[in-house]
Amino acid sequence: MKNISLAILFIALSLAGRSQYKKAGFFSKKGRSISVGATSFIMGDGKGAPHGFYYEGSRESSERRLFTYGNISIIPGYKFSFQTPAVSYDQTSEKNVTVSGKTTMHFLYQFNVGWFLLKQQNEERKFRPFISAGFNVLLAGRLKEVTYEDGYEVNKDVGGQSFSTGFRGGLGCIYDLSERFSLKLDGGYTYQINIYASSQNDYPTYNLFTSHTSVSLGVRYNIFSE
Repeated sequence: MKNISLAILFIALSLAGRSQYKKAGFFSKKGRSISVGATSFIMGDGKGAPHGFYYEGSRESSERRLFTYGNISIIPGYKFSFQTPAVSYDQTSEKNVTVSGKTTMHFLYQFNVGWFLLKQQNEERKFRPFISAGFNVLLAGRLKEVTYEDGYEVNKDVGGQSFSTGFRGGLGCIYDLSERFSLKLDGGYTYQINIYASSQNDYPTYNLFTSHTSVSLGVRYNIFSE
């Protein structure tokens, strides 16, 4: 009877150990994820909130709160409009005129480092909030067309080709639908800097891609490796 009891105890301990091993295996998952989604850039100043699409890749580990992600955003050409003082060519009159136009398609690269606010070692948790910080570089995008009243010279230039980069801080959350699929909501503010190689005059510049608040929502597919 004693031997049977010891055997039962040994089997129970073995099963418990195997269960803990599996659980530990779950907690030590590492991998990548790919995401696609929609994003909005709320710039204001006559540009409104252009919408775009993004493709994203990220790396994370269930053992660490730190993770990284980068994406390429595609922003279709958008319209802009603003008012500025203008002087007639013959210098006889001055008034405010409306300048309007459109941009070409923009391509924006962004890289971020994120930090999960809650510990990762919880397989029951579906909601994973995080904070993030990063930078962007505008890869392509320029002025396509601009119009204003004939016979006047405006006192503000529309920005041409420039080097544009920004620094971002934000927060978001990931909601796990299953082991493989998740929803990701990400928002933040970016301080954008535009640098021009040369300027034709001393007039202020109306930049086409400026500091902004961004909001994105996408679907993630998780690719794990032990």
